[in-house]
Amino acid sequence: MSSIQQSAGDKCLLSNNQHVANVFYPTISRWRMSSIQQSARGKSLLSNNQQVANVFYPTISTWQMSSIQQSAGGKCFLSNNKHVANVFYPTISRWRMSSIQQSAGDKCLLSNNQHVANVFYPTISRWRMSSIQQSARGKCLLSNNQQVANVFYPTISTWQMSSIQQSADGKCFLSNNKHAANVFYPTISRWRMSSIQQSAGDKCLLSNNKHVANVFYPTISTWQMSSIQQSAGDKCLLYNNKHVANVFYPTISTWQMSSIQQSAGDKCLLYNNQHVTNVFYTTISRWRMSSIPQSECLRLFKEAGQSQK
Repeated sequence: MSSIQQSAGDKCLLSNNQHVANVFYPTISRWRMSSIQQSARGKSLLSNNQQVANVFYPTISTWQMSSIQQSAGGKCFLSNNKHVANVFYPTISRWRMSSIQQSAGDKCLLSNNQHVANVFYPTISRWRMSSIQQSARGKCLLSNNQQVANVFYPTISTWQMSSIQQSADGKCFLSNNKHAANVFYPTISRWRMSSIQQSAGDKCLLSNNKHVANVFYPTISTWQMSSIQQSAGDKCLLYNNKHVANVFYPTISTWQMSSIQQSAGDKCLLYNNQHVTNVFYTTISRWRMSSIPQSECLRLFKEAGQSQK
């Protein structure tokens, strides 16, 4: 006699040395070999049509149902306490441990080769594909409704919340230490490096094709559109409340403070090396070259200051 137990359905199973190899089908009154393998942690599992439903616990010598579901891509997963630790590979008929971690919320995620492709939703007990992509610098990010909230750090094998926000124009940005370096393009479902730099103060700016359109405000943790325009030459300027304070130099890919002042009327002027060459017209939201002498600019600045007083 051997430790034979009744599984769910119409199958009787023979357990021998913590392995199950023979399955009795009462409908045909026959014993047959089945793709049953020994998992990690001393459990034997019955795989039927790439589904796993019954788990044998040798410590109590009984079979019990477990929240095991079929993922995409031909893998069966064992979910225990909202964690997934064992993965069944039908191609080699083996169970193996995999780098699967618990995300924030109610989702379990499978990380394979620093990629995350399958998401387990315990509320519906199902695995589903999700728009999860590999970012630069070894991070995997979960994108849900064009929002990214959870970042997987392979170096420490944990998921952590990160200050990632949805920008305008359908792009998701990863902000780390007040810098944004990775941009997710939903149209192509890819993360790419972009020339994003840290401005002065608490703002991160995205420069794309020498234009800056999106500004990240860490104080409120949101991306907002700002009236930022391309100046003449190689400089991008941030226009905020009729003042321009930060200048982006694409040739060196850095933002630097510049002596930029607000003129009278609707014009903002860039003062660089005691010359003013570019004028921002707020009425048309454009930068244009203008032949304004330095003396005239100083007069305008003085008049503007006196009128404010």
